[in-house]
Amino acid sequence: MTTYGRGPLLTVRELAERVGQPKPPVLIDVRWVVGSPALRAAYLASHIPNAHWCDLDTDLADPPGQGGRHPLPDPDRLQTLMRSWGIDYDSAVVVYDGAESVAAARAWWVLR
Repeated sequence: MTTYGRGPLLTVRELAERVGQPKPPVLIDVRWVVGSPALRAAYLASHIPNAHWCDLDTDLADPPGQGGRHPLPDPDRLQTLMRSWGIDYDSAVVVYDGAESVAAARAWWVLR
C-alpha cells in the first residue's frame, strides 16, 4: 500500500487530486457504528464515486468467538476480497468512514 506524502491522512483536496490521477487509489467506504446494523443503505444512498462497500463485521473480521467481537479476518478470505476490488501489494488505498467510529482506522490497520 502507498502512503501519501505526509502520512496516512489526506485532506478532501488531496483526495480529489489523487482520484483524478491515471492510476487513482482504490476507495473503500467502511461506515460502521457499534451495535447498529450494517450501514450499506447509507453507502448506497451516498458514497464517493467508485468506492467499494466494506462491512467491518463481515469483511474486516471473522465471526465473534474466542478471539473477541471482531477477530482478525481469515487472511485468504481477506486477500480474495481485496484483490476483487483491485488491491494488490503496491496499490494506493483510501479508506473512509462516517466519523462515528474508528472503522476506517480498523480497515487501515488490517490492510497494513
